[in-house]
Amino acid sequence: MKTLSLAVCLSAMFFVYGCGNGGTTGTGQTPIGTPVSLTTFNGFFKGYSSAGTQLSFANMTGSVRFNNMTGVNSHGRCSGTYTVVAVGPTTFENLQVTESTTSLAVLTGPIPPVSFDVQRYFLVSNGSLYKITDVPGTLFYFDPLMDFAMPPNPANVGDFGTIATLAGSDGSTLAIGWELSPEFHGNSIMIITSVTRNILNIVTASEVDKYYLDRAGNPYKFATTVTSGGVTITMAGNRS
Repeated sequence: MKTLSLAVCLSAMFFVYGCGNGGTTGTGQTPIGTPVSLTTFNGFFKGYSSAGTQLSFANMTGSVRFNNMTGVNSHGRCSGTYTVVAVGPTTFENLQVTESTTSLAVLTGPIPPVSFDVQRYFLVSNGSLYKITDVPGTLFYFDPLMDFAMPPNPANVGDFGTIATLAGSDGSTLAIGWELSPEFHGNSIMIITSVTRNILNIVTASEVDKYYLDRAGNPYKFATTVTSGGVTITMAGNRS
């Protein structure tokens, strides 16, 4: 699941002082077109928020499901944590970069405790993505097409787009997309999807991360569903 660790935590993360229009539909759902500030989201994702600033979801719960070729499924409850840290400016491979780290940990459940840790590096000179790597440094992703693009700030509820298609050091590819979906009462959900394909173009891992944002764009809840190697982990929890 080490490839999963990058597909898992890659995806994107985080939020701020924004403005929604405060309106709702007749059902209380936030209207399409409502603007949402993503200043904090972008700052955490690219690591340029105040150094050491942390976004933590410490009490996540959910399930682990096992699927096999015969279609027989089994599952069990699990719990864990999700953390994002804006490391800030630093030096990496002799380059001036900003760094952001993410950690998704499954602490209890039908699998042994495991943590998926990822580091992202962006060039200080122009803000472009330089490299994303797992903590052991055995696998990394880079942007050969130079097409990395954060969601616009502000973004409107209903907007969607592509963040990047990355190349892996093992020959895999990682496609990352985003969508800002409506929640209720002026809130919204930033959905980050990632799909990993191996050198044969076969999907080996997928992930859907949901960041629940209040009217000001601040995160108050996180949910994730990660699938790799016949195992699906689903967890959710409020910000701690």
